[in-house]
Amino acid sequence: MAPLPSTLGAELRAAAPEKFLTALFAPAAPREAMMALGAFEAATARAMLATQALAGLGRLAFWRDAIATAGDGRPLSHPVADALRRAVVAHRLPASLFETHLAAREAMLAAGAFPDLAALRAEARDLGAPILQLGCLVLGAAPPSGTEAAGEAVGLVALLREAIPLARAGRLALPESLCAAAGFGVQSLAEGRNPAAVAGVVETMAGAARRAIGQGAGRVPRPVLPAFLPIVVARGVLGALERAAFDPAAAALWQPGTATRLAVLWAAVSGRL
Repeated sequence: MAPLPSTLGAELRAAAPEKFLTALFAPAAPREAMMALGAFEAATARAMLATQALAGLGRLAFWRDAIATAGDGRPLSHPVADALRRAVVAHRLPASLFETHLAAREAMLAAGAFPDLAALRAEARDLGAPILQLGCLVLGAAPPSGTEAAGEAVGLVALLREAIPLARAGRLALPESLCAAAGFGVQSLAEGRNPAAVAGVVETMAGAARRAIGQGAGRVPRPVLPAFLPIVVARGVLGALERAAFDPAAAALWQPGTATRLAVLWAAVSGRL
């Protein structure tokens, strides 16, 4: 592998080690752009943890402006934003895909919760699918069929991983109707109360993610395979979640373990997700 862009690589490894892992398998030429996409996604996820919605909206607005003005050649002295802007220009990445992702983040900031599993699946799809589509374009190919389902799976797993930090910020990343039926709300989730009830809702959401993986992890063309490696990581997170009795606070959800690393390597080598 070619040497990594040290600043961007270190930023991504610290913020999202699983995204750093999957970006390593991109060819050398587009690897920095793939890392920039991963770091962008991690940054928009952090914006969701702002306790004040206006603060989160301000952070998302920064990214929207950085993308919209990518062609002006003006450095922002922000390593991730500058790398992303270079990727937008070099690969002619459409602003509409970034906008879908940013609008989904804004929807959660505005609503604070989603009424049912169908609404949360739509949110997850709008979060995950644009990033996969952008990754395909960076790798020089059109997104294949199944990208929407794959994006939904990756988005659902991301929301499951982030459920506790989001709850502490006052946002519910689990279906509101299922939580209400199980007898808990965002405060209980944040405080770790009613673990059995929480686990039941998490298991339902994890099942939806597994079904989406089944729909999105078909035969992916090898040129875009690195963009779809997050599916392998998502499968590993779901396995860790099941082993933790569907406890969304389990520390094992945050670091790709040895089995997941080997699964990513195997998928990259074999071409099979």
